[in-house]
Amino acid sequence: MMWRTLRLRTQLAAAMILAILLAILFGYVGLNLFARWQEQMMLNALDPVARQTLMEVNAGGRPPAAAAVALYKERVRIAQTIDHEQSVLLIGLAALASMFGIAVGLALATRLARPIEAVSHAARAITSGDLSARAAEGPPGAGELRQLLSDFNSMAEALEAYDRDLREGSAAIAHELRTPLTILRGRLQGQLDGVFATDGPAIAALIQEVDLLARIVEDLQTLSLANTGRLELNVRLADMALLAATHLHALEPILATAGMRLETRLAPTLVEMDEQRLGQVLLALVDNARRHAATGGVVEVETKIDGASALLIITDRGPGLPSHEPDQVFRRFWRGEPSRSRVHGGSGLGLAVVKAVVEAHGGTVLAGDRPDGGAVFQVQLPRQQRRGKA
Repeated sequence: MMWRTLRLRTQLAAAMILAILLAILFGYVGLNLFARWQEQMMLNALDPVARQTLMEVNAGGRPPAAAAVALYKERVRIAQTIDHEQSVLLIGLAALASMFGIAVGLALATRLARPIEAVSHAARAITSGDLSARAAEGPPGAGELRQLLSDFNSMAEALEAYDRDLREGSAAIAHELRTPLTILRGRLQGQLDGVFATDGPAIAALIQEVDLLARIVEDLQTLSLANTGRLELNVRLADMALLAATHLHALEPILATAGMRLETRLAPTLVEMDEQRLGQVLLALVDNARRHAATGGVVEVETKIDGASALLIITDRGPGLPSHEPDQVFRRFWRGEPSRSRVHGGSGLGLAVVKAVVEAHGGTVLAGDRPDGGAVFQVQLPRQQRRGKA
């Protein structure tokens, strides 16, 4: 219905105008009916002679002066007798008009209050801890009220999702930190008790666990800064292909140790970026392929320009991603299948950091499967972007 699609102020103005017009019409019709009733009452109250005189006057005749005077006196007498009835009728007419206005006001107030009460009820429920509460969306109303309900429910959904992520994240952080801390404590206690030797390999193993803890803390800080919009980017124009070549040269021995070879297609790709952060993205994606797709034997890295965008594509030939919701791999501490378990190393935050850094550049990162097996990660960045904070 078109009325329900109008803005709230338009509906209010239209309702007020309609109420005024209806009140005027009601008063006009009521007064006309009252005048006719009054005339009929007076006519019925006249004596036969006066009534005949009045009919003669109404017909255009000229009755004798004495008859006209008698008619006048008779009408004055009758008017005095019906003054009380006239007052009662006028009061009744005013009361009906007032009741009509009150009814219109109540109907409008109820219509306006219903969605506001729904928001208030849901807000109280959320305040008491029920984050699943939503404002009930009743019959379509004014555009502003529909928008209010929609915005409130969107806010409630975001709040519920944030709370869920916070709970899951806190539990996951505790789980991820517990393992290296337990290992550290056990080995240190063993060395203190003389069970383990305090030699180079033992110390190197301890340092490895400390490095894992440091990486988890650093990744958590990066994600925290990104989530609050405070991730600083040192943006300048640079060649993504040159950046990739530099980092990949250092990674080749590590990949070879894992039984993987590196294939590259690095076309010159000038883009405004934070080289340190994009290097972090490249390292995380290649390391992800090394840890989870070593059976495929190959990791491919490609850079190219696609219109106003720069693309970085990492492809492997491993088992691929879970068939359901591949974007889940970017969640913090997400581990979907046994092939992605802790035994492969990593903090569980690498891909979440990738997504945060790419989005801080105003870009997107997508995950998917190759048609003939393996996973594909595509980073798309605008070649020109706003400098400063994410």
